[in-house]
Amino acid sequence: MAPQEQTPNMLQLIQMNKSITETQSAIAAAQINMAETQGKIAETQSKMAETQNTIAATQQSMLATLGSPKPEKQ
Repeated sequence: MAPQEQTPNMLQLIQMNKSITETQSAIAAAQINMAETQGKIAETQSKMAETQNTIAATQQSMLATLGSPKPEKQ
């Protein structure tokens, strides 16, 4: 092939490589965002579990109060 025939192909390869690199960068950024979101979800789930434990403890306390003997009237 003559050099002038290679130039358009080389330019096309350079452009494709640039496009691939940009796509890879976008994917990497999306993965970082996903990891951050997963961290936030885990924090929220932990808080939800704490809240459920608090609710359960409150229910147990309420049941104990309802079940405790009432003082006798005089």
